[in-house]
Amino acid sequence: MKINFSIEEAVTKRDSVRNYKDQGVEPEKRKEIESFVAGLDNPFGKLVDFHFLDNREAKNEEKLGTYGVIKGAKQYIGTTIEEDPVALVALGYEMEALMLYLAQQGIGTCWLGGTFDRNEFAKAMEIDDSKLFPIITPYGYPAAKM
Repeated sequence: MKINFSIEEAVTKRDSVRNYKDQGVEPEKRKEIESFVAGLDNPFGKLVDFHFLDNREAKNEEKLGTYGVIKGAKQYIGTTIEEDPVALVALGYEMEALMLYLAQQGIGTCWLGGTFDRNEFAKAMEIDDSKLFPIITPYGYPAAKM
C-alpha cells in the first residue's frame, strides 16, 4: 500500500462524524476512493473486501438502521473478510488507512460496529453470510452542526 499523504496531518483532521450534509460525495471522488481502496493491503496478507452503497440508489429503498447514531448519511462503505485469527486486525488496518485517506480529502466517517442493522446492510450491499461483516462507515461531507 502506498500512502501519498501525511498520516500525521490526516490524524489531526479526523473526527467521528455523525451528522452529514445532504450533499453526496461526487461520482469522480467516489472513483478516487475506489481506486485508493483497490491499492490497499495489510501486513497479514489477508484479503479485505470493501462494499460501497449509495442509499439514494438502493433497490426497494431499504430502511437502513444506525439506531439513531448517524444523521443524514446516504453513502456507506462496508467491509468483509474470511474468518481467521488475524482477520479483524487485517480489516482494521485497511479500514483505518481508508478513514485517514477520507479525512485528508475532507470527507467524514464514523466507525460503526455494533450500532447498525447488520442484516439490512448485508442485504443492501449484497453480502452473503460466508464472511465476517464486522464494520461499516458512513461517508460524506460533515454537517455544520456536530
